Amino acid sequence: MSSVPLHRQILVLTDNICIRNLFYLMKKLAGEDAADGSLKAMVAIAEREEYDAIILDLRRPDGKPPNESREIGQIQSSRIDRTLTITAEVYGRETLTLVERYLLSGLPGALTWLVGPPNMSLQQMQHR
Repeated sequence: MSSVPLHRQILVLTDNICIRNLFYLMKKLAGEDAADGSLKAMVAIAEREEYDAIILDLRRPDGKPPNESREIGQIQSSRIDRTLTITAEVYGRETLTLVERYLLSGLPGALTWLVGPPNMSLQQMQHR
């Protein structure tokens, strides 16, 4: 057991639009980190299947991300029948909220903040 405090959010996606937004986000993340071929392979395999649900387990450990320029770190997946489970490490207090907001509504501003270095806070985005 790790002694590092962990904040967590679990989202269950059953809507095709939310699932499509998730795969688009993962593609953008894979494009940002060209060295991570495993994420590209995971997205390619996942997109070929149909799912009844995707369980997204977002874990936010306290501390700094290993890659300072990204808010989303390591991503892993597993599949049982027509359910895909994706576990991801996220960094920053606002990241959990922005992932959920992007998946449910596809807001381009949230996507920009997630895949690139954040240049504004969530509060600044809300007042635009």
